[in-house]
Amino acid sequence: MSTQDGWDGWDGWDGGNAGRGGGTALATERTREALVIGIPTDTALAALDRPDGWPGTRADDALAGLAANPRQQVIVMDLIQGLSLVPRSATALNVVVNDSGASHPLTAPAAEAFRDELAQVELAADLRAERAAEIQAQLTFNPAFWANILPLSGRRTPRTLELMRVVVSYGSFVVQRAKVMLNLPRPHELSPRIHPMVPTPGFSTYPSGHATESQLVSRVLFHLVKSTQTAHKVDPKTGALSAAADAWLKAIEPMLGDLAHRIGENREVAGLHFPVDSKDGRELADFLVRAHLVPLAQTANRAAGAEGATTTMSPQPPSPFAWLWAQAAKEWGAP
Repeated sequence: MSTQDGWDGWDGWDGGNAGRGGGTALATERTREALVIGIPTDTALAALDRPDGWPGTRADDALAGLAANPRQQVIVMDLIQGLSLVPRSATALNVVVNDSGASHPLTAPAAEAFRDELAQVELAADLRAERAAEIQAQLTFNPAFWANILPLSGRRTPRTLELMRVVVSYGSFVVQRAKVMLNLPRPHELSPRIHPMVPTPGFSTYPSGHATESQLVSRVLFHLVKSTQTAHKVDPKTGALSAAADAWLKAIEPMLGDLAHRIGENREVAGLHFPVDSKDGRELADFLVRAHLVPLAQTANRAAGAEGATTTMSPQPPSPFAWLWAQAAKEWGAP
């Protein structure tokens, strides 16, 4: 059973061939008939009269009450609405953060650049035997690679894993829009010597989605854990991180960066991308984290700080992404 279908707590009911098909539907109907006999028909009115609303209907309960997949859809939709991709010419565009006006250029590489890089892609094929297992395991987003650096698990860090999936989906939307606007050929479309080792995706090459999305995940994870270490492990005398926290952050930052770089590079080895696809994808990700995601995350920190204030209303997170960030931060020690 998928852990994202909203029925995680019912996994123990899945023994044998029993399921939630027609047999279960008939059984639950028989149960309903047996249980509702004698229950007043106006029972719901008491619940609707509650002055604070019924649990799950208040605004601050809405995201928490959603199953994981629809919650991710809501958050990604909200993130995408904060961006615009503005053409500058037939071969160039700007990715713009709507609130701040910050922008990042994407410019289609010239034909000469692709011609030069074809030789690099062909040479990279020498690594295919060595990298084959990784390339296959990375065809789709695979959080196991990040879980080898950070202690991630469905039991301990479910919201962090959800944050990672949101970031990947967000990056995919941005990249796919850029790809269709720039519409550049894959290596094998320019040379019959490339022979990709896995099926070529049905969209254009630039920028690399794998490079962009893996860099997004690595940078977001580092900002997330660094923010919680800074909040809880500061030396009160010097204001610096404790030696242990500082050493841990210095160890994981390059590993996270190298992982993202390697995932993008593996797509070059597989014959699917040019090096410039990966490089510009990573630069795009750095911009999106710096100019869009981290500022939203900082609003989550301010919202958390405001919870101690006297108010007659529940504190509201400024955005769905900020809400998820705050939930994930708690898994790393944030208040």
